[in-house]
Amino acid sequence: EPVFFWPDELYPLHEDSIEPKHLARLPRHPANPEARAHVAALRAELVELLSSLGAVHLQVGKAYRYRDGLRPEAFELVAALKRAVDPEGRVNPGSLGLP
Repeated sequence: EPVFFWPDELYPLHEDSIEPKHLARLPRHPANPEARAHVAALRAELVELLSSLGAVHLQVGKAYRYRDGLRPEAFELVAALKRAVDPEGRVNPGSLGLP
């Protein structure tokens, strides 16, 4: 999976999940929404390019188009299961193209 690095602020996820000793050694940067937007666009273009070449990724989630790899009725089954077990859409919203 392509990984992009750029100077940007840390999110609460970083603060909460990285070991404190390691977190203390990381540089702190101000928010960088312009770079973040460029990286998001680059990532989307790369996903589109790789998909057009027939590439697939074993990691599904928010970046890869899980829905596009399924027949509509199969995706609707997954969506129905998600609605049944997570009616408020609290579990990992946006992953797999689901609320």
